Amino acid sequence: MRQLLWLDQNYNLILIGPSGTGKSYLAGGLCHEALKLGYHALFRTMDDLIQTIRFKEITAAAAREYKRLLSAHLLVIDDIMMFPLEKEVAVGLFQLVNQLHEQTSFIITTNKSPKEWAEMLGDEVLATALLDRLLYKCEVIKLTGKSYRLEHRTTIFDQQEPPEGGANRRKKQLPLQNVVGNHYKMT
Repeated sequence: MRQLLWLDQNYNLILIGPSGTGKSYLAGGLCHEALKLGYHALFRTMDDLIQTIRFKEITAAAAREYKRLLSAHLLVIDDIMMFPLEKEVAVGLFQLVNQLHEQTSFIITTNKSPKEWAEMLGDEVLATALLDRLLYKCEVIKLTGKSYRLEHRTTIFDQQEPPEGGANRRKKQLPLQNVVGNHYKMT
C-alpha cells in the first residue's frame, strides 16, 4: 500500500474498524507518503467536509476549499458517517464523490459498515449510489483490536514527574509585591 500503486490506478481504500484501531493513523501516513511523492493529497475530517459543503455557495473561503478538493489526486475523509447527515449535506457529499469518481482516489475511515450508511444518510438510494462509486475500484480493510488510546491511557494520578517541559511551560509568577511595585513605578 505504501508504494501507492493503487493511487495511480484511482483505487480507493476504505478503512473500517472501531475507534482507536489506527484507521486515521494509517490514512494520515498514506496521505503523507502521497505528498512526499508529489501528489496533491488532502486529509479532511468529515466535519471539515460538512462545513465546506454547507458554505461553498456562501463564503469565498469555502468555495476555494471546494475547488481544492476537486483538484486532489487523493482525498482522505476521516470519520465518515460517524453521525447522521442532514439531507442537504448528504446530497452535497454524493455530488462531491460523484464529481471526483474515477479521477481521484479516496481513503475513507469509518467505524460504520457500508450497510449502516443508509441510516446515517437517511436515504437508502443515496447511500447505495455513494457506495457504488466508492466501492467500484476499492479495497476494504477491516481493522480490529482494542483501542490504542484506551490501552495506553493515563490519568493525572499515574504521573510521577511532570511531563517533559510541563513545569517549564507555566509562566513564571512574580510575587504580588513585585507586580504591584512595578505598576506604581510605571505610573
